[in-house]
Amino acid sequence: MFRCLLLIFSLTFVLGLTGQVGVNNPNPSQALDVGGKIQISDDAATPEEGTIRWNNSNDDFEGYDGDDWKSLTESSDVSPTARPAAIYHFGLDNNSTWAFFEQGASWPAADVPTDDGEPLSPNQFFVVEKVTFTPTTKNTDSTDSYYYGIARSIVSGANFNPQLYYRSNAGNGTLEITGGGKAPLLVVNPGRTLRVWNSSTSPGDVRVVVFGVFVDDVNDYFGL
Repeated sequence: MFRCLLLIFSLTFVLGLTGQVGVNNPNPSQALDVGGKIQISDDAATPEEGTIRWNNSNDDFEGYDGDDWKSLTESSDVSPTARPAAIYHFGLDNNSTWAFFEQGASWPAADVPTDDGEPLSPNQFFVVEKVTFTPTTKNTDSTDSYYYGIARSIVSGANFNPQLYYRSNAGNGTLEITGGGKAPLLVVNPGRTLRVWNSSTSPGDVRVVVFGVFVDDVNDYFGL
């Protein structure tokens, strides 16, 4: 009888170990369900793939991939060379002519050549995140339409591609165009230019502002 009870107890214990475990939680819903904070440190034990530790030297959480320890927070760090920027054209004529931008600024401060056909940056990519078109001619007649475009050059001073075109009603105010999530509208390669366009059929001039980020590598943008 004792052996039978021992066997039943052993089976129950083993089955319990393969179930869900709760710490400060009597009703766990996951394999490990902790009702409170978790503190992680490090030891001298040999790590296996999937191991997590706290590295006191680097003040960072790390995960072991089977070969080496990798930072679990590094991807959220902003590249020190990333520069948010805005370039703008205050009065883009409705003459169906591609134009350069009048002014530009970036943070931290650095020159952004504009209005002279020079590349935005000889060394960095310019990732375009948002563009706004604002009519400077007030017109509440919603039947009138503005037609705009924005494009980047294939080679500095050469043809432009891709060319993106948009339409808005004159009475709707500012048209704001953004990419979805981390999908930029355009990526202007180092040494390339950016231009804007306003159709001759538009009722008047438009103010154009382009927002983006200068990065050394496009992959840096997706880590922002």
